Amino acid sequence: MVRIITDTSSMYSSAEAEAAGFAVAPLQISVGGTTYRELNEIGSDEFVQLLAQGQMPTSSQPALSDVMALYEACGEDEALNIAMADGLSGTYATAVAARELVANGNRIEVINTGTLCGPHRYMVEIAAKMARAGATLQQIKDKCTR
Repeated sequence: MVRIITDTSSMYSSAEAEAAGFAVAPLQISVGGTTYRELNEIGSDEFVQLLAQGQMPTSSQPALSDVMALYEACGEDEALNIAMADGLSGTYATAVAARELVANGNRIEVINTGTLCGPHRYMVEIAAKMARAGATLQQIKDKCTR
């Protein structure tokens, strides 16, 4: 079985990803002096209020420890991490670094989507569908990197 992993740039929350059969590493969002692991940890009303008060949100790649935990949860399964564009975030670099730090890193592939949001989400949806259908890691990787 091939496990699919991505980050919240794909526009999936952890709960949505779990329901769809894959895992997501949350980006970190800081606003109003507080850092949230996902935007859904702060209510939209509270978020809008902070913006109205002049608070500017910033985001950061997923925590290395979060990505490592997702990799370790794959156990003996192969995994494909479909990461946000390298030039837009450190997310890809974090995914690669985490792979080097886990015991099962030799069974994990990381691809740089070169994009984010809508196209990133589409790639994840295709990969998850292929994984559920029994495609190999190489087949999924080939489809996502054409």
